[in-house]
Amino acid sequence: MPIPTTPIDVTGAAERAALYDRLLDAIVTGDLTPGQRLGEQELCERFGTSRAALGEALARLSLVGLTDVVPRRSTHVTAVDPRRVHQALGVLGEVTAAAIVDGFPRLTDADRDTLVAYRDTWLVDDAAALTALRESRVSTVHDVFYRRAANADLDRVRSWLSPGIVRFHRLHGDAADAAAARRTQRALVDAALAGDGQATVRAWRDAAAAVPTAVREATDVPARRPTTPLIRDRVRDAIRRAILDGTLLPGELLREADLMRWLGVSRTPVRDALATLAEIGIVTQRYHQPARVATLDRREFVDAMRTAGVLRGYAQRLCVARSPQALLDALDAEIAVLADDDSPGSRLAAATRVVDATLAGARDEVLTVVLDRLAPRVRWYATHEPSVLDAFDAAALRELRDAVRAGDVARAAAVDARFYDVAPEPPTTA
Repeated sequence: MPIPTTPIDVTGAAERAALYDRLLDAIVTGDLTPGQRLGEQELCERFGTSRAALGEALARLSLVGLTDVVPRRSTHVTAVDPRRVHQALGVLGEVTAAAIVDGFPRLTDADRDTLVAYRDTWLVDDAAALTALRESRVSTVHDVFYRRAANADLDRVRSWLSPGIVRFHRLHGDAADAAAARRTQRALVDAALAGDGQATVRAWRDAAAAVPTAVREATDVPARRPTTPLIRDRVRDAIRRAILDGTLLPGELLREADLMRWLGVSRTPVRDALATLAEIGIVTQRYHQPARVATLDRREFVDAMRTAGVLRGYAQRLCVARSPQALLDALDAEIAVLADDDSPGSRLAAATRVVDATLAGARDEVLTVVLDRLAPRVRWYATHEPSVLDAFDAAALRELRDAVRAGDVARAAAVDARFYDVAPEPPTTA
């Protein structure tokens, strides 16, 4: 009898993914309410799972901001924070605009059929449009562009931000302006179907701006319990530093037993840390095989730089509008540094300090967290291919400083974009 050709999953990966999805759905729909304590025994019995699988799922939920861990005490569903929702909407607006720009030229007839079906089902009246927003059916439209953009990092950022936004819409969707939701979504779909890329992007930015007043004007932040860093977070940071400084090389095995001896911890925080680093993209994991440091892939490099450029450009606009002095001071300092030492290492350190100053002036917590997760891969790639830092010299920094000082956002963005414009193929050497 021949071996069956229909694939089956014997690794348990599908079950672990399903557990995460079930927990995510329970939090997003409000079945597990904001602030609710998540007892391990109760959840294991309710979802029919093991503590190890549950711990992995809760760690992933923490990464997307839906669970809050108090060391040695408990895990809770995070409170709904309108200010963070507003910030997340801003960041998601930027990455979705980039997905539209990159994906629009590649739309297929099947994609257009999807947009027509969405328009004729969910944009027929205000009530339907509000339901689409509340039930996150609008993601059908966004999926079309993300799929064609095919940028793993844009997808990754979206996956981090969407759950909290979806939860807010599920719990507070009635506060949205139904007429505005329908009008802006309809404009986006119609522009895409008409083949007008620029109008599609403009319509998306109008749609992204149509957020509930309670979110847009939120200033109060729900109190958070004071916490100390979790062991898994300290383990994650130690492994990440070792990857970035070259102690751990691309492709190197990350055996749990070796990491446990090195860091003096048990297996659980090592596994949780590796799972988080895999989500960020600097570690790869396969079932029943040791994790590895991710290898350098040119396409991933281009994706990472494109995404980082989009979000750092957004940070720069916020910084110029809110508090540019820290950035100006940093630019002055780094211009002087590069005048004395223009080596790749000096440029990389200067770039890091300029980004830090930009984020300090932007004053956006969600944006800072997202860029912090992307930074290891961008820095890692830049370390292994110093030519990407060619555009980051003293002359460019002086040009950027002058644009920031003049409040010329467009000129500053044009200078900044050069730092992240990476060719699909590496430069050839003579």
